[in-house]
This record gives sequence, C-alpha cells and structure tokens, in this order.
Amino acid sequence: MSLNEGQDFTGTVNLSEIFSNEKGMVFSLRHEARVLLGREPDSSVHDPCWDAKVSIDLYKLASSASPKELAALREKLTKKEFWPPKPSLARECGYQLD
Repeated sequence: MSLNEGQDFTGTVNLSEIFSNEKGMVFSLRHEARVLLGREPDSSVHDPCWDAKVSIDLYKLASSASPKELAALREKLTKKEFWPPKPSLARECGYQLD
C-alpha cells in the first residue's frame, strides 16, 4: 500500500507487546480475543477482517485501561480456565512460527 509512518499514519501498536506479561509470555490474537473480548473466529479459515476488528477492540480496551486494569487483563490471559491457550490458526494449519 506504500503507506509511510508519520505521513499517512502516526505510528503502530503491537498488541502482543501490550498484552505480554511480566514473564515475557506473548499470546496469539485469537487467545487475546477469546479471553479478553469473549470472541472467537467463526471458521477455521483465516479472516483478516475478523483480525482487524478484534485488533481495534483490543486496542480500545488497552488504551482505556488504567495501569492496574491493564495488569489485570494480562493476568487474565493465563488464568486456569483459559489455559493452555488454543493453538493459533497458523499453528493449526501447520505453519512454523518463531
């Protein structure tokens, strides 16, 4: 798309960094959406529109949270009822991730 930071948009936000916990654990978008928004994709096919919508909702959730609330959100991602997380769609399709 040839978009340039500072010209076409102010900057980027990495949700995996925002929601990583103090142990350095990083979670998939699917896990963050399931735990923090109560939403899961409708199918096992990658849907970039779903990714974009839940990314915006997760951003709104994090940006409106106090530091204490954000810490609670991070903690919720590893609660027993949500652990272990479901595999990411990429992993389910056999992709190797770093």
